[in-house]
This record gives sequence, structure tokens and C-alpha cells, in this order.
Amino acid sequence: ASQGLLDELGQRTADLDSAKAEVDSLNREKALLESEFQEQQVDAASKAAAIDALAAEKDQLTKEVSTLQADTATYCNVIREHEDTSAANQNVIAELVSVRQHLESVIAQQQKEGAAQDEAIRAQEAEQQLLQRDSAAQKEEIASK
Repeated sequence: ASQGLLDELGQRTADLDSAKAEVDSLNREKALLESEFQEQQVDAASKAAAIDALAAEKDQLTKEVSTLQADTATYCNVIREHEDTSAANQNVIAELVSVRQHLESVIAQQQKEGAAQDEAIRAQEAEQQLLQRDSAAQKEEIASK
């Protein structure tokens, strides 16, 4: 009977050793899983921080795009105003060219009239000189009689 107890004790000791070995194996596996879990938490925190940074960058870029769109609208309005001003200036220039051409025509006409008047004055002066010569000749004739 004591041999049976010794055998049973040996069997239980072997079972206990086997259970301890399994517990040790499970504890190692648990430690490994806890280590992996901590790494995953660190990785998740890192990824969350990266996501937050990207979201902040996206918000900043969105603000910059909005500012650029507003600036573009302003520049387009300024360009339209300049185009309108340019068109108005071109109309004024066209009117001034027309006025200039008219004035050049008037000046040319006045120059022709001035030249004709100068010619008429020269003709009258020549006629007056002839009359003065005739008058002087007549005075001489009268004086000699």
C-alpha cells in the first residue's frame, strides 16, 4: 500500500511538475503578449499623434487654400476693374485721336488760308508799289510841266 502511495505521490509530483512547466510556459507567453500589447499601445499612441499632426496640417492648409481663394477673387476683381479702366482709356484715346485729326485738318486749312492771305498781301503790296511808282512818275511829269 505504501508503494501505491509512493507511486501516486510520484505521479502527482510528475503531474505537478508538468503543471508548473505549463504555468511557466503560459507566464512566458503572457509576458510576451503583454510586451506586444505595450508595443501596440505605443504604436497606437504614435499613430494617433501622427493623425493629430496631419489633421492640424490639413486645417492649416485648408485655411491657406481659403485665403488663396479669397486673394484670387480679389485679384480677379482688380483685373476686371483694370480691364474696364483700360477699355475706357482706349475709348478716350480713340476720341482724342479723332479730335487730333480734326485739329490737324483745321490747322492745315488755316495754314492754307494764311498762305493765301500772305499771297494776297504780297500782291497788294506789289500793286501798291506800282501805284506809288506811277504816282511818283505822274508827280515828276506834273513838276516838269
